[in-house]
Amino acid sequence: MQDIIKRKNTLDTPQFTHVFFSDHEQENKRINSTYYYEVINILKDIDISLDKIKFFKIKANLNLNINGYKKNNHQPVHLDNYNKNYRSFVYYVNDSDGDTLFFDNNQNITDRFSPKKGTGILFNSNIRHAGQNPINHYTRAVINFVWEDLC
Repeated sequence: MQDIIKRKNTLDTPQFTHVFFSDHEQENKRINSTYYYEVINILKDIDISLDKIKFFKIKANLNLNINGYKKNNHQPVHLDNYNKNYRSFVYYVNDSDGDTLFFDNNQNITDRFSPKKGTGILFNSNIRHAGQNPINHYTRAVINFVWEDLC
């Protein structure tokens, strides 16, 4: 489920992805990777109680340095889920540039976070956001967690 918006500065570049878990448009949850149990340990390290959430999606994205990419470019603006009970957590796998941008309903940038290895940003899944490709580094790697709060 994505509400994708392309703006003047949108540059939709390819990315490598790996899906650890997907419950998207399926009745039963599905583990898609042998690394699933290692990845969910990231959430335990930040005190997210796994028994109080229901995963919707866990996916890694690897963006590359693209020739001609500008500092004001970004991937398509989207939201991860319309439901207000869903949360998204973007975990930064490596130090890089290529911020995570947040937008208001008028498509103005309201906030931005720079990748720092071992950190992340937690937000409501119904907030519009987009990632940027790196310019000064070769890669930008993140793991996106999307879940429903059960309490």
